[in-house]
Amino acid sequence: MERGMRFSVAGSMIGLLVLIVVVAGCSTNTALYDEEPDTALSGDVLCGAASLPLAGVNISVSWGGPPPITVTAQTDSKGSYLVDLDALSGETSAVEVTVRATKAGYADYEATVSVEPNTRVEHDFSMVPLG
Repeated sequence: MERGMRFSVAGSMIGLLVLIVVVAGCSTNTALYDEEPDTALSGDVLCGAASLPLAGVNISVSWGGPPPITVTAQTDSKGSYLVDLDALSGETSAVEVTVRATKAGYADYEATVSVEPNTRVEHDFSMVPLG
């Protein structure tokens, strides 16, 4: 009986440990999305002719300077991105920002976008495969 009791307690401890890890992992992941930025640039990046979502694109948004302020992000598996531009929230009028996107095997992308403080601007674009 004592031997069976040891295995039961050990099994319960392992189950409790797994539960703690799973719950901690879930609460950590959801905390990342609790607060949306007041000022942001977001959109979808597509692969040129195919018009398919393009994951893993490095996005940088710069303004001001010298030296310019630069904020970065990367597209997710659906080709979507969100760049937090809350640093512009103190501005009183629209700010011209430079959006640059890079990904190996694709031509670099660059555009100028006007961003009003305390708004979320959508900027979708396509990237052209090289060769």
